[in-house]
Amino acid sequence: MNYSGFGAALASFARPHARALWLGALFMSAETLVSLTLPWLGGRFAGDIFDGRSVATDQLLLLLGVLFTGQALLQVAAGYMYSRRSALVLADIRIRLYDHIQSLPVGYFQQRQQGRILSILSDDVAMIGHYLSSTVVSFLPMALTLAGSMVMMFTIDTTLALFAILAVPVFYVLVKLFGREIRPLSNALQEAHAQAFAVEEENLQMLPAIKSFTREPIESARYAARVDEITRLKIRQQWIEMGLGPGVFWLASMGALVLLWFAGERIQSGELGKGELVSFLLYTTLLTRPVSAFAGAWGQTQHAKASMARMLEIFQAQPERNPSGAPPLQISSGSISLRSVAFAYPGRNPVFQDFNLDIVGGETLALTGENGAGKSTLIALIMR
Repeated sequence: MNYSGFGAALASFARPHARALWLGALFMSAETLVSLTLPWLGGRFAGDIFDGRSVATDQLLLLLGVLFTGQALLQVAAGYMYSRRSALVLADIRIRLYDHIQSLPVGYFQQRQQGRILSILSDDVAMIGHYLSSTVVSFLPMALTLAGSMVMMFTIDTTLALFAILAVPVFYVLVKLFGREIRPLSNALQEAHAQAFAVEEENLQMLPAIKSFTREPIESARYAARVDEITRLKIRQQWIEMGLGPGVFWLASMGALVLLWFAGERIQSGELGKGELVSFLLYTTLLTRPVSAFAGAWGQTQHAKASMARMLEIFQAQPERNPSGAPPLQISSGSISLRSVAFAYPGRNPVFQDFNLDIVGGETLALTGENGAGKSTLIALIMR
């Protein structure tokens, strides 16, 4: 399975759920098509009111009611499919990662904090599952809303549409500038969570010793320092995220006000009808929805890339394999024989060099020695 990069890994996770994810995207796209129809009908209705025509007003209101109902039903269907698929995608990724972790050699875990691995298995997996089943699925309807609004705006008034659309790239440049801190901040936050997990795991294992030596206040302060760091980073992250979407929406709203001023001039000159103005403004409002959504998706993508990088670090670790040419491990009489064994932990002096040992089946042998002499290492080597 290819886990060589963000896109390839994401595609690999999505492949077993592709049909359901596409179906959810189609429901959302159908709701988008209904949304694109509403401004046009709203303009027609407003035009009839402004011009004093009331023959088709009741029919338009009935049609609008049907479309609003259909839109609500499609939103409910898409929401149900999202929540169900999100749970299944999350479970699938978590099982894949757990199975791979289980296949790694013991030495991999001796060089890493278990709290960091647990953090990846919980927080990062949840981030990728949400991103895949929610953010990625919404790209198609967002793009459809963006393209459909632009086409309808050009149909109504080319000059005003050009002004509105030329402002869109400015928004995305601002989004990229304001959101560039999100990814490194996500990395720092994950590392802080990993450190807190490590303290939790270590202290729970050593709780009897902590109580025996009355170290509760010291350990409490150490853990509080980790939590304070998480809180500081989380507040900073939320500040950026909370400001990004509303900030883009505010810029879009200011642009809409300028657009409204130009539209007033064109109405005065007779180049734009009142009903067309209503439709155009409704499409302008609709256009701000994908602009704000893409701003949020940018931030989510940065988080997902950071989470995926940490997951790929685990997936790219090679599973444990028996060395080439190693004799098969056979149990006959229960005897154990070691010949010319050498072993060293990474970055440390050798524990064994040219070590030999014979234990007769049924024999009871006591291993004694000072701390660090290699007693536990020897048992681990015998058990491979």
